Amino acid sequence: MKKKPDSALIFLNESGAIFSSLNHKKGIAYNLGNKGLAYAQQGNNKLAERYINQATKILIELGDYDPVSAYFIVLSKIY
Repeated sequence: MKKKPDSALIFLNESGAIFSSLNHKKGIAYNLGNKGLAYAQQGNNKLAERYINQATKILIELGDYDPVSAYFIVLSKIY
């Protein structure tokens, strides 16, 4: 499968606006985390870290820890 982080970011921006308008916290968190993953694939580590940290903060508040561990693994690869 070919990775296309640029295309993913376009769709993530669109879906992020929808999750925000609905105030859907889990959707917002996953959206932010996925943006972080896309930026990590591009090698933009500063943005990757920013979005992943935002996502993990929300997910921890919601008690949804499974994606948090996955996002932390990605962060560990950045460092």
